[in-house]
Amino acid sequence: MKNKMKNKLWIISVLTLMILFIMVSVTFKIFLIEILPAQFIGALLGVVITVIITAFLLSGQSLSEEAKERNVKIFEKKQEVYHNFLEELQKIVQHGKIDYQSFEEANNENSNNYVDELKKLIFQLGFLKLHTDEKNVTSIFSSISNIFKDLRKFNTYDVNNKRDKISNYYSNLSDELFSIISLLKKDLYGNTDEKEKEIEKQQFLSILESLDIEIERKILDKKDYQICFWEGLLKQFKDNNFPINEKWKYENEVSEYYANKKSTEIGTEFVVYNSGKHKDSVVFYVEIGNTYCYGFSWKNSEKKDKGSEKYNELKNITQSIDSRFNDENTTWFNKKPDKYELDFWKCESAYFEKIKNINTRQIFIKEVADEMLVYIKRFEKQALEKYL
Repeated sequence: MKNKMKNKLWIISVLTLMILFIMVSVTFKIFLIEILPAQFIGALLGVVITVIITAFLLSGQSLSEEAKERNVKIFEKKQEVYHNFLEELQKIVQHGKIDYQSFEEANNENSNNYVDELKKLIFQLGFLKLHTDEKNVTSIFSSISNIFKDLRKFNTYDVNNKRDKISNYYSNLSDELFSIISLLKKDLYGNTDEKEKEIEKQQFLSILESLDIEIERKILDKKDYQICFWEGLLKQFKDNNFPINEKWKYENEVSEYYANKKSTEIGTEFVVYNSGKHKDSVVFYVEIGNTYCYGFSWKNSEKKDKGSEKYNELKNITQSIDSRFNDENTTWFNKKPDKYELDFWKCESAYFEKIKNINTRQIFIKEVADEMLVYIKRFEKQALEKYL
């Protein structure tokens, strides 16, 4: 009742003020009475137009705010779904396998306590499919498939093989994971730099190398095997202070070796002993025909020197070290390796896997070089004792 009375008083007050305003305006000739109706109608139209425009602007602003709010909610939900998906994928990879229930396990009375990671992943992929386009989903499915294939394959290796394969496994894992993240990132934040993925990969390779886990950056062929062999072998000799000819272009020699399409010889030599008695130097020679061999020769040796005093002295010393050093059809005393026989023409030996893998290559070539260094040290000792 009180509210009704207040409303009536408010209406009466407004009408009274309007009448008073009109009377004053006419009395003091602020408005002429003849044009007063037109002015009222004009004012009323102005108010109506203002109200319509204001309502239109407020409606547009309201729709814009609603769309903005909806986009924010979709963005936040996408973030949540993508993060949950990556977390689930991380758990599986971290676990080292994906657990799922067989028919027998599903009907087991304790099956309720079993966590089926495959089911969880399927639902995560479903949520993912709900929030991103079909092209992204197809690419992500392909990357996940590759991750699981590599994971399963890596789990089949024994401890030694895992050590050899670990660099490539982690490299492939990071490559596939970064591909997935690039797609999700592009979907969330728009266009991203196409070079970004390659930069991320190179940065990850740097991390592997800092952990002494190296990775081969290209697929090796026969030529690369031999280049790696020479490169590593010469480094070992140089590290042991032997006068290596650094101008020797083994890359060119190796290219010519395989370009001939038949077994030829390629080799290098360096001085291991200087003889004041014979005014000549003894060189250690490494040569690759099919496999590699090594041995000793006078630096200025010729066929006519066979049977000479200095030739026989060198023969006696080398054969006292190991009777397998021989000069058959050559002017130098050589032998095949004790342990590792490598056919660089066929490259079929299992030892080439050690050259192929960058993490075992250095160790393997050091073992090859160490075998040669043993004979060099024995030769130096014998040469000094016998005053060669």
